[in-house]
Amino acid sequence: MFMATRDHYEPLDTDETDFDDEDVAIMKDDEGRATLVPRSLSRLSAEARSQTREIREVAEQIHGLQAKLDALILEGRDEFGLSWNAIGWSIGTSGQNAHRRWSTVETSGD
Repeated sequence: MFMATRDHYEPLDTDETDFDDEDVAIMKDDEGRATLVPRSLSRLSAEARSQTREIREVAEQIHGLQAKLDALILEGRDEFGLSWNAIGWSIGTSGQNAHRRWSTVETSGD
């Protein structure tokens, strides 16, 4: 059995995060890893925690897809000269709305 020592942990940097007003608990995830969660989450039933896990997973998927969509739109504009009207039509909105949404988006460099 693996026993973790202090050398196995990365230090928790809280310089940018203020936990003074947060009420947190430590819970184990499905793989047995400890994680900090809002105390209200730790009080939920197993079924409710499962629902929050599914919500989080879908939100992560959406975030990833949004980043991909941003990159595709910028590539379409920069490399293929797609008009805002063509982009808007492709995503089910107007060219004006597409321009409003993506004209200021920059790639993350990934």
